[in-house]
Amino acid sequence: MAAKTISGTQLDKALALGFYRMQQELFTTPFIISEDGNITEVFWLRTILNECTPPSQHPVYKKNKHFSVTFSKAKITAEIEDLFRIYRRNVKFDAPESVQSYLCGDLERKNEAFDSYTIEIRDGKQLIAIGYFDKGKKSITGIMNFYHPEYKKYSLGKFLMLLKMEYAISQEMDYYYTGYIAIDNSRFDYKVFPDTDIIEVYLPSKDKWIPYPKTGKEGLNEFTFLRNLEL
Repeated sequence: MAAKTISGTQLDKALALGFYRMQQELFTTPFIISEDGNITEVFWLRTILNECTPPSQHPVYKKNKHFSVTFSKAKITAEIEDLFRIYRRNVKFDAPESVQSYLCGDLERKNEAFDSYTIEIRDGKQLIAIGYFDKGKKSITGIMNFYHPEYKKYSLGKFLMLLKMEYAISQEMDYYYTGYIAIDNSRFDYKVFPDTDIIEVYLPSKDKWIPYPKTGKEGLNEFTFLRNLEL
């Protein structure tokens, strides 16, 4: 699904159907290929914002409140790309070549299909973390987070999630879409942060969202794509 400009209403509808952003397009998938070459099935998640505790009360938020935080329309700068290169060298999974390639696909293409925003976190003048998200009419969706490895102990990825939640709540949004969780891969388990009780999971075979605690990760095996093909 592709469009030059995707409206907030269109994005909300696509996200509610289990779609997600890939560069300047929208896609959905029931599975991914993990770093070890195995196929694992995935399920899309969202956080119910009107049921969450204020993000500023979370210990991770309090631990990081001495850092400076700024929000702006989405941008890709040399400073941001430099931070991503440092981050990329220190991760154990396959990461995109650059922020530009991840958000736009190539050097010539601009970030114009989505209403996107950048969160910058600084320690003094030093840029230590970046987050991107797209804004719909009644929801936001997290796109990308990365941080300087020397600040790993601060859980800046989770702090960025809390900042996105806080922003969405201030805009009276209903949902924060965090991407997918994988049945046989723990890498994406952080996406049920900070409270599993306010997470919903999308069941494509039922075309509906249900409370994540109702199934838990293990219970999702009952609704996998391959299982439903067999049925």
